[in-house]
Amino acid sequence: MRLLVLGQAKDFPTDHPGYHDGFLRLLSENELDAYSYLSYFHLINQYGWDGLWGEVKKQAIEMSADALFLHFFHHDNNDPTWYIQELKSLPGKPIIFTSLGDPFGLWFNRIPSGYLKASSLADVNFLTGMGY
Repeated sequence: MRLLVLGQAKDFPTDHPGYHDGFLRLLSENELDAYSYLSYFHLINQYGWDGLWGEVKKQAIEMSADALFLHFFHHDNNDPTWYIQELKSLPGKPIIFTSLGDPFGLWFNRIPSGYLKASSLADVNFLTGMGY
């Protein structure tokens, strides 16, 4: 598997060392053929939303990614539908998986609409957060 992670960390790998260490271990044990990490915070700040997805697509093509992990993709201000559909149509037909990892509630801190859209398009969804 050739894994591309689009992750939440602002300071990678310090913010989420367990994920990074785990993926590096899988890489060293030849369970992953390739692993690359992109921070969506850095890409949004640098290029905006369209630029973020352009960089993800570019990296996915360069590494022939067959899996894309949208790690804690907690955003309301962007509809990822078109971009995810485009990524799924790449030659490697990457599997898309998402995760939810923060406390969300029914009346406060609602689950972000961008995450709901991304997870509805994903092949796999991991709910690792706290909440109702």
